[in-house]
Amino acid sequence: MGEGGALFSEKKDLRARISELTESLPIPTCAEEIKHTIMTYIRSKLRSQPWWGLVGSQIWTVYNKRTEFADKSPIVLSRIFASDLATIYRRLPQLDSMIFSQRANAAYFEQNLRLAPGMLCFEGPEAFYNRFMYPIIFPSTEQRDRMAAYLRSHGVGTSRPYGEVITGAAEHYGYEGDCPSAERTLRRALVIPSFYTLKSKVIKGITRHVNKGYVEFFPPVD
Repeated sequence: MGEGGALFSEKKDLRARISELTESLPIPTCAEEIKHTIMTYIRSKLRSQPWWGLVGSQIWTVYNKRTEFADKSPIVLSRIFASDLATIYRRLPQLDSMIFSQRANAAYFEQNLRLAPGMLCFEGPEAFYNRFMYPIIFPSTEQRDRMAAYLRSHGVGTSRPYGEVITGAAEHYGYEGDCPSAERTLRRALVIPSFYTLKSKVIKGITRHVNKGYVEFFPPVD
């Protein structure tokens, strides 16, 4: 998935076949490695503080409006980039602590966000979420966008993930609208920051702004 994923199977024959397919993929050239590393570094910096607040969010807004869906995530069949693999090896030992921090942020949201029932994504009894994203599902797209604008005016960045996937998948990959529940969720979902690097005071500030915005724009919850 994305710029590098993993496949697992308990079946030895299937694992062997997957390994053969992987080994047959072309290895990125040196030029491709350099370009990929530079572009990944720039994207990472623009999505990090202080650059996200200064120019990153504006650049990303323009980019999303001007760039075609298929051009944002072109399908490139190749081995994983060496820089990505090195990053995975370096960061993998920290994965458990990252997930722990994100789950702690999500737990704080669940306990302190004062929203209507059904708007929060709770973890099921047999589930374990890494909380890479923390979505809030609004009753309508208009209400979601209103909250996003309110939070942005108070310095809280949000995202509306995969919204353009609906039209992009139809235009480029033959999607025919046979996932209506997923479509409704995408059109109403707003992701608030919850990543592991955020300090406790930031998480509390985000919670405070979401609650204030909800009281201002929506009826109070009994």
